[in-house]
Amino acid sequence: MDINHWLQAFHITDWVKHDKLYTTSGICGNAGESQGKITTEYIEQQRVGEKSETDVTYMGTDSPCEAGNKDCSYMISQYFSSCLAGTSSQDSYINTCANDYCDSGSQEYAYSTFQELSRMCGEQGCSESWKYWRQDRTINVETPACSSASQVFDDCAPISVPTCSNPVPVKDKAVTSGCTCPEGFVLDDVNGNGNCVRKEDCPCGYNGIVYNSGKKRSAACKSECTCQGGMWSCTKGSCSGKCKIEDGMYFTTFDEKSYSLHGNDKYIAYLDNTNDCVIFAEILQSNSSDKRTYLNSVSIVFGQHSTAESYKVTKDCQISGTQTIDKDYYATDKIKFLKHCSNYIQVVTKDKLTALIKCGGLMEIELILPPNTSDNTQGLCGSFDHNAENDMKSSHGILETSLEEFIRSWRTSTNADPSPPPACVNVDNGNVQLTANTVEKHMELAMKVQGAMLKDIFVDKRVVCTHK
Repeated sequence: MDINHWLQAFHITDWVKHDKLYTTSGICGNAGESQGKITTEYIEQQRVGEKSETDVTYMGTDSPCEAGNKDCSYMISQYFSSCLAGTSSQDSYINTCANDYCDSGSQEYAYSTFQELSRMCGEQGCSESWKYWRQDRTINVETPACSSASQVFDDCAPISVPTCSNPVPVKDKAVTSGCTCPEGFVLDDVNGNGNCVRKEDCPCGYNGIVYNSGKKRSAACKSECTCQGGMWSCTKGSCSGKCKIEDGMYFTTFDEKSYSLHGNDKYIAYLDNTNDCVIFAEILQSNSSDKRTYLNSVSIVFGQHSTAESYKVTKDCQISGTQTIDKDYYATDKIKFLKHCSNYIQVVTKDKLTALIKCGGLMEIELILPPNTSDNTQGLCGSFDHNAENDMKSSHGILETSLEEFIRSWRTSTNADPSPPPACVNVDNGNVQLTANTVEKHMELAMKVQGAMLKDIFVDKRVVCTHK
């Protein structure tokens, strides 16, 4: 047989890596030489023995499949058998790994099997038996690089990474392969740069501004906050506490929790912990069809039983106590009354509690406590401790989750339960029909009235009465 015909019939191809140029010999020639004619004499020089023309000698140590079976069996048995124990899937993974290896002739294509096993084993928690499989020199696998030089790749990285904002996340038994921070460090999620820092060096964020640990900022009520390892530590402010009853039914507690009260009784709005001062709010319902709730009177009581000293302010601005008070100023050793204009009354108690009462129409009240009275209040106005979450504490000392139960606990009499609030009128389906033309006319009229009231002719007639 002609030698060229023999070579063409078998289509022998030898792929040579680029870095192996100039190092080959044999019938395939030297990869570094230029192309030339293969002569019969050259082929004869490459013969290795007296064999027939169909004999092929493999010069390597192992075939790709032999190496694949050996490496895959070793790696899976050595590192992943513990999490495959009790299953029949170990041989299946070895076969899959070996097939990938054999089909490609390269270790690289076996990595996917090891990575999948690492992921699957990680669902059961980290184990020293497979954690370091990438470091085995049986296979040449590169550890993935991390985007930040301060992070490290770990096949036992936590699912929830500790961060400056959440340094102690909920621990999950499962782990994953990925980049994480070394032990003793957390991820800086405040700057968002992917860097790892020590917990004590974590910055803080506020209103879009990043503050390094140790930096300070001013806060409400003349307080100051310092960034301490990712957490703000603030001094206690010196704000006054304000409780409001507005429009006869809308409450705002000292700690700014808001709710509405549809009542028909006398309620304890404020009670100090010494029981020395109590403020009652009498909230009733009108006789009109809408059963509107309104504040009818405010009572202030000092002491208990026979020694009690009480005062009452009604919605028409009448003040009564041991005697009717019709003066603009009245004072005892426990309380002071001061009338501002005709419809504002200021009350100051011996403990510096101030009550600003609007009367002569729809009655409203605002109670103001100085800062040093924190943690010393109860009632519908809540506990003044800068924590709105505990304002709904009942008269029995129980933190209620039901607003109705909280309000009911501060009732002082057994009046009939209030009628339910009226339903809102549906302007689309009810008797009230508002057309676009009607709304436009009402807006035009309102603008005309407003414009007229702002003209100079009314300047001297306007009276400003402040109750501050």
